[in-house]
Amino acid sequence: TMHAVATARDASPELRKARTRRRLVITRVGARLLDPDGLIGGCKALLDALVQQCVLVDDSPAWLDLPMPMQRKCVRGEKPHTVVEVYDDCDAPGPSPAVEKPATPGAGEP
Repeated sequence: TMHAVATARDASPELRKARTRRRLVITRVGARLLDPDGLIGGCKALLDALVQQCVLVDDSPAWLDLPMPMQRKCVRGEKPHTVVEVYDDCDAPGPSPAVEKPATPGAGEP
């Protein structure tokens, strides 16, 4: 996974070092479909590699908008692969949920 991320950075100069919150859209293409917990758990090493390679600042919700990963079966002749789309949060397609911040004691009180 780390090698694939480093290769992607070399091939995509526009994938600059993260300094802001980002959104990832992950699509897994495989010979069979995984159950939801396997699909989510399988993204852990990928997220860690993206942080280590500075594609993401961090994988916490403050720095990452991560919708549920998608998946589909390979079509005839297609090899299994994973597609990772990286967006600066302001460029992300679709609605981006706001990150809930902890309430500050006394804030908003008269």
